[in-house]
Amino acid sequence: GLREVLLPLKNLLCKYKSKAQVLTYLRLERIPVSLIQQIGLQIPEALKSSLYLTPLRSNSSGRICIPVLISVDSNLACLAGLWLADGSYDKNSTIFSVIEYVCNSYVHSISNAICNTTPKLHSDGLSLMIHSTAFKHFFKHVLCLEGNAYTKRVPAWVFSLPEKELAFFLRGYISGDGWPRAHDLAVGSCSLGLLEDMQTLFLRLGI
Repeated sequence: GLREVLLPLKNLLCKYKSKAQVLTYLRLERIPVSLIQQIGLQIPEALKSSLYLTPLRSNSSGRICIPVLISVDSNLACLAGLWLADGSYDKNSTIFSVIEYVCNSYVHSISNAICNTTPKLHSDGLSLMIHSTAFKHFFKHVLCLEGNAYTKRVPAWVFSLPEKELAFFLRGYISGDGWPRAHDLAVGSCSLGLLEDMQTLFLRLGI
């Protein structure tokens, strides 16, 4: 476990933290991410799948942890597209403006799978919120889903998604910013860059 990784580094850790703190890290098998970065600790690949990121402070739902390793499956790809269409953040939450029942189920599925919690209904009576600072940081800084209605762009990783996950990503986006017409689909956005990105993605699927 993590203790076996940290134990040989005990003296090095004591240069940054008190001995009592280091002993607590070893006992709980928990270490601040900032300290991992300071000492340049490389976590073994075999161990990463069992590790979780835990916020320092809890909220009304307790400390909501997320896995260190998260794969982009169809549900998460759809959720990313949905956020680009109608998503935002507040201080501690990731917000999705959900209309379609199917997309609603994706928000619930991801919230339960990654955060082990149920999304909350926003005060607008429509949007769903995943109330977790760890998940917000994951979405914003790892998946690079950020910006406002005028500045949002498709993150670089989306362009290399397999076709199945890409189709789900576009499904999520269309559910928020798209609408069907007689013989095609239309999408609208205040961000010209986002529209150009979407055009490129649709071309990948031959659309």
